[in-house]
Amino acid sequence: MLLAFRGQCGFRVYIPSKPAKYGIKIQALVDAKSFYTFNLEVYVGKQPTGPYAVRNKAFDVLERLVQPISQSNRNMTFDNWFTSHELMLHLLTNHRLTSTGTVRKNKRCIPNALLKTGKEPRNSLFCFQKDVTLVSYAPKKIRWS
Repeated sequence: MLLAFRGQCGFRVYIPSKPAKYGIKIQALVDAKSFYTFNLEVYVGKQPTGPYAVRNKAFDVLERLVQPISQSNRNMTFDNWFTSHELMLHLLTNHRLTSTGTVRKNKRCIPNALLKTGKEPRNSLFCFQKDVTLVSYAPKKIRWS
């Protein structure tokens, strides 16, 4: 989420697609029913080398965020920045967490059969693996006037 903030701050970010374009970026692990925040992390940008430096890659951020709920057999839902085949298998095997997320079309883990265009609107195509299911959904065509 982007917490709106216009003041002077070394880690204020600009995201043009958000309603409040300037602010402090916070990555949070929140319960969907109770809105309880289990863990959160403020994005402060690239860290200088040293003992407190952390990596900001999606895998590393999620690894730090899931610590409070690890081994709890919960299901996580996240956006396409976090979603990858490797990360979902890691969460399942190391943390006993199932996960759901949208996937960008340019990910290498997507089979070519799911990338075919020309599917009928409102149809789905499923791909099954041992612990992973991929769904390609063709939404209703949007008519622009």
